[in-house]
Parts: sequence; structure tokens; C-alpha cells
Amino acid sequence: LGTVTLAVPGCHNALNSLGSLAVCHALGLDLAKPIAALASFLGVHRRFEIKGQVAGITIVDDYAHHPSAVRLTLSTAKEHFRGR
Repeated sequence: LGTVTLAVPGCHNALNSLGSLAVCHALGLDLAKPIAALASFLGVHRRFEIKGQVAGITIVDDYAHHPSAVRLTLSTAKEHFRGR
């Protein structure tokens, strides 16, 4: 399989990506195109969308409104901005 690089942060995105690759593999498809697509996928509008920085503070826009989605967003922020 090799290395798969994702442009979007979060364990949930990694798991979703692995699931999609597993389906492609099970269908006998060549994985080169899906792997390339995952590397260039920048995410969905208002889902952990980094808007910029002001005075060393990173501004993130995320539409999470369900408690489980809010938890995933906070978990992703802790991973992505480790040490901040």
C-alpha cells in the first residue's frame, strides 16, 4: 500500500480514509488514484477550516453543533496544535 498522506487533520479523517481505501481494495481497484485524491482533499467547508492567525492565535471555523462532533473537533485541535 505504501504511504498515504492526508491534507486534513484528525483521527476520524484517517479512519474514514482507511475505510474508503479498504473498499477500493476489496473491489480490486488500483489504489493509486484514491491515494492521490486523499492527499489533495482539503476538507469540507466549515469543518476545521483554518481561517488565519492573529497575534499568534489560530482562527479555526468549524460548524460542529452536535456534542459528538464538538468532541471530535476539540480532539482534532489538541492533536493538530499539540503544545499550544
